[in-house]
Amino acid sequence: MTNAAFYLEATALRSPEATAVIFRDRPYRYDRIYRWSCQVAAGLTAQGYGPGDRIALCCNNRPSFLVAYFGILMTGATVVNLLWTSTEQDFAFMLEDSEVDAFFCFDKYGEDDVATRAVAAARRLPRVKDIWILPDDPEGASPMKGLPSMADLMRGRPERFTIRHVDREDPALVVYTSGSTGKQKGLEISAGAVAEVINLTIPLFEIDHCRVRLSIFTMECMMSQLFLVLQPVFLGQSVVYLECENPNTLIDARNPGVVWQNILDHGATFIVAVPSFYRWLLDHADGVKKEQVPLKLCISGGAALPAAWEKEFRERLGVQLRAGYGASETCAALAWSWPSGGQREGYTGKILPGIEARIVDDNDNDLALTDRGHLLVRSPAMMTRYINRPDLTATTMKDGWYHTRDIATFSEDGYLKIIGRMDSRITRGNEHIVPEVVESLLQRHPAVSLAAVVAVPHPTYGQDGKAFVTLKQKQAIDAQALLEWLRGELPIGQAPGQIEIRDALPMTNTGKIARHMLS
Repeated sequence: MTNAAFYLEATALRSPEATAVIFRDRPYRYDRIYRWSCQVAAGLTAQGYGPGDRIALCCNNRPSFLVAYFGILMTGATVVNLLWTSTEQDFAFMLEDSEVDAFFCFDKYGEDDVATRAVAAARRLPRVKDIWILPDDPEGASPMKGLPSMADLMRGRPERFTIRHVDREDPALVVYTSGSTGKQKGLEISAGAVAEVINLTIPLFEIDHCRVRLSIFTMECMMSQLFLVLQPVFLGQSVVYLECENPNTLIDARNPGVVWQNILDHGATFIVAVPSFYRWLLDHADGVKKEQVPLKLCISGGAALPAAWEKEFRERLGVQLRAGYGASETCAALAWSWPSGGQREGYTGKILPGIEARIVDDNDNDLALTDRGHLLVRSPAMMTRYINRPDLTATTMKDGWYHTRDIATFSEDGYLKIIGRMDSRITRGNEHIVPEVVESLLQRHPAVSLAAVVAVPHPTYGQDGKAFVTLKQKQAIDAQALLEWLRGELPIGQAPGQIEIRDALPMTNTGKIARHMLS
């Protein structure tokens, strides 16, 4: 089953009546998703698309996403996932950079006419020959005049399709990084890597713990595609699609109760998200009783999980919150906190079985794993290359080892600790500020919710550190008092020069803090 579309076919044959997606309280069965995907694949094939083509997909959480995703894969073409919050210029860059041949795009999110700017970008590129609009209903008409919907592509097509076999080396996905530093890169991921990451990660959880998954964020990032598309389709599990995402505040502040309502109403047992979401979930849990909570397992990735948050989550809600570590370059899977080992403060778990790790110095000479140095990993589930970046590919992927650019160390019994990024240190004269250390400390303060430290210009020293924080609900502290507390907790010279308290921090589409918007 090298083509991941076979996962959908097998599940539809095994459990046709099982619920694949719950969207706006309506369940969609696996046999229905499969038949629609076959019709999309047949329509694409009839228009000449197949192996070697790249078809872009930009869609928020709705069943049309899943149908288009697997319909593209069935033909042997490559799915290019695009960030829906992108500007017209960013859409044009990604479409041109990945040499897209056709484009599926949803219409709008709230008042944001996504398709208007995405289609305008696509029309600037002669290579993009066809565009289809993805309405809420996979069989719905296009809301945009002059543009066909996915239903138009499907109309009259057979509900069975012979899925194309592909080689392990053939590209299956192109994933663009979320741009938390302001720089987007396209990663090409092979069909073989997709198959291997399923092999690596399916054994991580008890099946019952993830039978109903909650999708908070849309599916552009590899972490979401792994845990909310590929895994559940492979296992025949359900995913609840939410539409409460807001790129500026992480979750729609106008209706915060919708998240908890969906968790309780649909019996969600599993969530994968960034740490800031779990902070938000705790801050909005007023009235939620521990015995009501159906959640069994929550995974935190994408950033360091403060130990205090994990403890509060477990005590307040009675739910396991487990830290994981990965990267899009490794299909989101590298390390995991096994329940038997317990959650260790400051550690992200153990390297997954089947993955190798090394600690090296600045010249790539091996150090002991318990030393502090640059973390290198080798996995059967790694990207093939960065799109149109042979220089970056060569420096990042050397002799089969992915250079993470994370400074790390291991405990004597194999637990991984990420200390910081090689390129994140802020130099202020002869002093050094490590953002990850400062952020971790700030988030231990009882009043602080989120924290981010970035470099800002300094007239004398060239640069200084500045911390941006948000406070927990019903908590108050002024910036100067917080800065004085921080200076008392850190060695001299390692605290940032400024702290600014904000109501919210800017977020990327995957829920990470958009640091480039703070610099």
